[in-house]
Amino acid sequence: SPFVDEWLPKFAKTSSDQRLLDVGCGGGRNSLCAAKLGYEVTAIDLEKSLSPEAREHLAISFQTMNLLDIGREDGLRQDFDIVICNETLSKLPVRDRAIGFRALMSAVRPNGFALVSDYTSDFHSQGIKGFLPNKLREPFDRAAWSVLDFDTQKPMTQVYGNGGIAMMSLAKIVAQKP
Repeated sequence: SPFVDEWLPKFAKTSSDQRLLDVGCGGGRNSLCAAKLGYEVTAIDLEKSLSPEAREHLAISFQTMNLLDIGREDGLRQDFDIVICNETLSKLPVRDRAIGFRALMSAVRPNGFALVSDYTSDFHSQGIKGFLPNKLREPFDRAAWSVLDFDTQKPMTQVYGNGGIAMMSLAKIVAQKP
């Protein structure tokens, strides 16, 4: 995403073993971008839908996993330098979002970063209930993370391959764990 393209290069690599988690990686676009910048990438998604290029990249490890399983005994290590979560939290049932935020935030090591973007509008046809923009920021503020960037975009038109049209808007946040 342009959001990740903008921010990821700003995190100067301080060592050759920086670890990045891409939550809800989809086809792996953000994972591939991070791997090309030299990050050791773990990509997770409910479905194995990585592009062939991302699947073949040696610096990307893919796991079929639910965001809610991060931090459980059989889950992932929780010491990532950067965690990316792009348009994924809104796909969780509203009742599970607090658990999703806790799981996501627990995966970031101290002084690490979270890059999160998500819908602030509803997509009833897609079953997505968007966030109020402040609800995307609140978990980070409550946990005393440093918010480096928080932005809400103006609504834009999204056209789907099936001919459907929806207005969408996103909020994005970059935060550093204490």
